[in-house]
Amino acid sequence: MSAVSGEWTCVELYESERPQPLIQDAIRFSFKDDSTYTYQGGLYSEAGTWKIKKDLLVTKAEDNIEKQVRIIRLESDTLILLMNDRGFEMKMILVSQ
Repeated sequence: MSAVSGEWTCVELYESERPQPLIQDAIRFSFKDDSTYTYQGGLYSEAGTWKIKKDLLVTKAEDNIEKQVRIIRLESDTLILLMNDRGFEMKMILVSQ
């Protein structure tokens, strides 16, 4: 079992260090022990496999697109991810459910 396994909900979202409006429970991840995941972000959803490689969370969606995001912090109740989304630095602060 990995420390990232479980249900996570985004509670803060930043784009280029600016806080973004966030609807409660609108962004959710579920990372299973069998290395599969689901993501729900508003109307968009995806599923696939995941793995940890050093300080990166690597996901591969069912459409075979691989994404890598930097893990800034990973504790039992907090996960902070840093990523690039269409040229903008995005930071997600998630809490475990």
